[in-house]
Amino acid sequence: MRRLQLVQVLLALAICLVPLRAAPGQEDAMIQKAVERGLENIQRAAAKYPQHRTCFSCHHQTLPMLAMGTARSRGFRIDEKLHQAQAELTRHSFSRLVENMKEGQGVGGRAMTVGYGLWAFGLVDRKADEMTEAMVSYLLKTQRAEGHWTGQVSRPPLEESYLTCTVLAVQGITRYAVPSQRAAVEAAVAKAKAWLATAAVKGQEDKAARLWGLHVLNAKPDELRQARTTVLKAQRADGGWAQLDEMDSDAYATGQTL
Repeated sequence: MRRLQLVQVLLALAICLVPLRAAPGQEDAMIQKAVERGLENIQRAAAKYPQHRTCFSCHHQTLPMLAMGTARSRGFRIDEKLHQAQAELTRHSFSRLVENMKEGQGVGGRAMTVGYGLWAFGLVDRKADEMTEAMVSYLLKTQRAEGHWTGQVSRPPLEESYLTCTVLAVQGITRYAVPSQRAAVEAAVAKAKAWLATAAVKGQEDKAARLWGLHVLNAKPDELRQARTTVLKAQRADGGWAQLDEMDSDAYATGQTL
């Protein structure tokens, strides 16, 4: 529940991060205050995590870093030391797994964790090194024959979708592959792209991830249009989206879809 609450705050912040007009009015002031309060909650939660755990967390490193970096790019002040500390915790966690990752084993959460980790490094523009090379090797060794990647356990909504896991993996290996890995990465990406275009979807996470992934992979216009239509058709009469067909609209599915 705490993870879900954190994600909802992150999504709320993302929705609020709209450009402020040149002549701020009352509405702009309200948006400014709302973002600042949401950012404060995110940073507080992120800062508390290392007091209880020393390992990388998809929810407590990558997503807060994403929100903080986005806020900073829109002119909001963030805790820069905390932002770098999240990146350092991520580095420390994966640096202990380099040899295991080279063999394609020994990572809790499997490809989902590695994919989120590479995303976190991208958020601080970390350069490729032995550690990220090992992370790419891990993903190349753990891609399923069908073309997708999986996590270790099903923890909806954030760690359930094979489509989300696959998009994260593709995004990571594309950015961090070293020259000796390029050929293998190109083949892996081609398989993933083919799988994404035809994979069955069972919830809004899958639908949103497919659209995201096809965009990342520069899919054909018709493929993008079809994926976008599937997302739009799932909107409810109240304006929101639901995680599953049998559920009501909720903040997570709606924020993610937008």
